[in-house]
Amino acid sequence: MKKLYSLSGRIGLLALALPLLQACTDTCERTNTYTTYEAVYTQREEFKNSIGYEAPHKIETPGKIFRYGDYLLVNEPNEGIHILDNKDPRRPVNLRFLKIPGNVDILVRDDVLYADNYIDLVAFDISDPLNAREVGRIESAFVEQYQVFAAVDAQGNAVQQVLTEWVETEKVEKGDCQSQPVIWYGGWCGTINYAADGRMMSATANSALGSSAAPPVGIGGSMSRFAQYDHYLYAINSSNLALFDISTPASPQATGEIYVGWGIETLFPYGNKLFIGSQNGLYIYDNADPASPQQLSRFAHVQSCDPVVVQGDFAYVTLRNGTECNGYANQLDVLDIRDLTNPTLLKTYPMTNPHGLGIDGCGLFICDGADGLKAFNAENPLDITPVAEFPGIDAYDVIAYDDLLIMIGQDGIYQYRYNNMCDAEAQVELLSTTPIYRPTI
Repeated sequence: MKKLYSLSGRIGLLALALPLLQACTDTCERTNTYTTYEAVYTQREEFKNSIGYEAPHKIETPGKIFRYGDYLLVNEPNEGIHILDNKDPRRPVNLRFLKIPGNVDILVRDDVLYADNYIDLVAFDISDPLNAREVGRIESAFVEQYQVFAAVDAQGNAVQQVLTEWVETEKVEKGDCQSQPVIWYGGWCGTINYAADGRMMSATANSALGSSAAPPVGIGGSMSRFAQYDHYLYAINSSNLALFDISTPASPQATGEIYVGWGIETLFPYGNKLFIGSQNGLYIYDNADPASPQQLSRFAHVQSCDPVVVQGDFAYVTLRNGTECNGYANQLDVLDIRDLTNPTLLKTYPMTNPHGLGIDGCGLFICDGADGLKAFNAENPLDITPVAEFPGIDAYDVIAYDDLLIMIGQDGIYQYRYNNMCDAEAQVELLSTTPIYRPTI
């Protein structure tokens, strides 16, 4: 009797526990952390009328740099251009800030500055850089890089709205234990909400499932996407080469586009050739006829970020891994380009995480990410030898010209004087550092 009673008691306890367990399952909750992104739209007239000079700004996120006579132009991505007096590279002076919303790339020719203003290409007369004035504009020159929608303003006029920003907000919510559906958007995991007219109104990223980075508003990078040859300006987006006739510098004219291939990133002119770096190869174009560049060849490499510079018979290509490129190579490739229709790999040098690079005579300079700036003697491309290293700088982009090296790092703009790069007495001397302002949060 005792064993029978004990067994029935256990059965009874189990019977009582089952509904309790079921009730727990029915009310299961979990806490989800989300990053939401609210779309911000701007009309052309708004960002067009926002252009103008302001007092000097602290440099927070330097983008493209452009050396123009005694001036240094430093892009603040999507904000505008810092104008620095660089007569004395040891003591650069931040003079003014030219506000250009949506600006990422810059180029100067014949005292005319060309800059992107979100979807428009704008020309400024900068014969006096401190009193620039807008002299030309091509509307919708870069429309393929943005989400653009037709709309009607308060007066009933047809206008274009451009998706210019995503406002980020962190949210913590409690929900049940059932998994939530997500979608992938360009490597970004989350959900996107659309309005009736097709506009993206908001987006939500699940931090547990994917990157919390917002969908890209535009295309930017550390290397130039603008180039000039003869009386043409060339600009690249992710797949096309856009052509603009600037024979009248203050009145640029769009003349067409040429499809190159997916994932193109950088543009380097050399002589009457264009070298276009992409995530999976180097394209070489002949632009002897500047109005109609023709592809000569393509050198394929593993998928990787790919800036390029050229000098003489050789092209120097840095490959690096990175989120936007999904690659795994970190190296310098030297290509023999004596036969432009059949470029060949001459030698590969290991690197840590190379970004921008520059070459001037025997001097080859590579921004090797967290390993800093590295200077080499490249007189013999088969035996590139180290000259100097500047560690402790997260080096990003560089200009080398006429013995003056200008480099962007994560914490400053660095300027160096280099000389005798072909000799054993080669020297690279730090002249100045312009600090980057990092606001406290």
